[in-house]
Amino acid sequence: MDLTEDEEDTSPWSTGPVIGEAAGPFICFPMRYSMAEEASAYAADLAASMGLVCCDPQARRLRP
Repeated sequence: MDLTEDEEDTSPWSTGPVIGEAAGPFICFPMRYSMAEEASAYAADLAASMGLVCCDPQARRLRP
């Protein structure tokens, strides 16, 4: 769910719309700290299922 559509305050994203974070071949997913672990794992799994690469800039490494 996009933050701009989040009436229940359940979105893990800290900005919205998320597509606004796209720049060329990259997209950043700014996440709420309290939901970052779960949302990050989901984003990494989704990226892998689509043959994409997921990088965690705070850990300075690629997500497995």
